[in-house]
Amino acid sequence: MDQQPLKGYTQKAELFDFNRELKQKAPKVDSCLTRFADQAPYFLGVGAGQAHFSDADRWFTIIGIVLHWVLWGFVVAYDADLIFHSFNDPEHPYYHVLMLGAWVPLCVAAATVLGLTIIHLSTSCAEKSWLNFNDGHLPGFFTTVILGSIRASATFTLLLLSAAVFTSNQSGNEISTHTRNQLVLQVVLKQLGISFTANAHRFATPGGGFCKAE
Repeated sequence: MDQQPLKGYTQKAELFDFNRELKQKAPKVDSCLTRFADQAPYFLGVGAGQAHFSDADRWFTIIGIVLHWVLWGFVVAYDADLIFHSFNDPEHPYYHVLMLGAWVPLCVAAATVLGLTIIHLSTSCAEKSWLNFNDGHLPGFFTTVILGSIRASATFTLLLLSAAVFTSNQSGNEISTHTRNQLVLQVVLKQLGISFTANAHRFATPGGGFCKAE
């Protein structure tokens, strides 16, 4: 019986070649920012590392990357404030443990993305790059570490908010209005951040192209 090639693999190979051709035909740019839009690692934001045919497209990509990073920057800053100032009380160890559950995975994801970004930029900006994540995507475990960690962080933040709200009527379990509002904001920001990050992975294709996931 003749063996037929896997349809998904064949389509992926064709898409890879098509996207590489697009990037070769895309107009060259000299601006640092616009060059960054074309060469940035795809996981920084939707459109990063793809072929752009106008400066307007590049600026949309750059704005998306900036919003993505600024949002996660606020999330990291707020979590740091919470763990060092609001939930570092030995009298309430379970609050602290839940906060650690939100903080540690967030730090793991941030360190992973930052490290991979530095590796990508330092190895792919030369004329002949020897390591470019846009050519084949991250190894699967790196994607799992990033997405799994931020989802775990969001889950523990929600658990912490629930614990603080449902036990606040017990003596000694009160939290300030500012802390409660900060937790609510963190739940919202982390969900937005997860959507940003997941879409950056979902809409990218090997070779630096762009397509909507099925």
